[in-house]
Amino acid sequence: MDWIIPIFGWFHLQMAFVNLLHKQYLGTTAGQGLMHTFTLLERKGLGAVQTRGPFHQHLHDVIHHVAEAHFYTCWLVAGNINHLQDLRHRNSKQWLRPSFTNFPRVMHSMKPASNLPANCNNQEFVYSGTQLKQAIVNEAIQSGDVGIMQNNLPHILFCFSGGGNSKYTIEILELLRSIHHEWPPKVSNTDRDFVMEHCWLMNTTRHPHTFLPIDKGKEHNIKAFRTTFATHGVHGTWMLMKSQAPALPTMQAICKHLKKQIWPLHQGISHTEPSKEKNLKQLSIAYTTSQICIEKEDATPKQAQTKFKTLLQIAPSIFLLTK
Repeated sequence: MDWIIPIFGWFHLQMAFVNLLHKQYLGTTAGQGLMHTFTLLERKGLGAVQTRGPFHQHLHDVIHHVAEAHFYTCWLVAGNINHLQDLRHRNSKQWLRPSFTNFPRVMHSMKPASNLPANCNNQEFVYSGTQLKQAIVNEAIQSGDVGIMQNNLPHILFCFSGGGNSKYTIEILELLRSIHHEWPPKVSNTDRDFVMEHCWLMNTTRHPHTFLPIDKGKEHNIKAFRTTFATHGVHGTWMLMKSQAPALPTMQAICKHLKKQIWPLHQGISHTEPSKEKNLKQLSIAYTTSQICIEKEDATPKQAQTKFKTLLQIAPSIFLLTK
């Protein structure tokens, strides 16, 4: 079995990364963590990690809204404006000066994490930085940029190590070792090797920004066999799925064509986000009122649950102590 090259599942990595953010930044209702967001937006069922159902999709949407609201509020406070459109009418001297006045903690970001004071502002700095890394990885997957995906593997490795997820820590370590040491030259080339270009992502629509991980495509195929078309229901065998696999694209294209022509069930066919703007506005108002984007030296977390640990600071000590 030494000749088999395992395929890394980025879809399950995304789910594990979201679970890590949920575990690390859950916080309390009175704090500024995810639990505060769940309560503010009235999102039920997100307090505990679940495997079944749309939990991961709902959690992914909430984290994306929180990150967007964080950066949106920071720009409003930095520029001393009411709307982002107002930045277009200002030159660099008009909005850079108040940004340095309101954000002296920007200078702290150039220092090591161990030198940062444990106040609420730096808690939000660590929180937003991890959210931004998760958004970068998701955007790279959707756009098909395997180079960015590979470059973020060390950062994700330290996040999983600091968060206590030994399973994905080992998997990412094995993947990095395979890329840089174990794979033969015919498999691993200079920058883009065969595995990254053909075995990480897939695109079934031939349109840009519609890439998805290979393991997610497999889950879609299993759902199509057992639920959407349901030739033999949930008891369909692997041999049946293998024999009918070539017909899946044709059946999906016919189904999509009929929906466009007949349009029998309009409700539920298209996925929209009608509450996104409302959620962003509500979160932005809450962040502006709590002044989390303004430096306060005496602002420290009052409860242990609201003190977010820096995963990248914990991970090196774990590697050194692990034999």
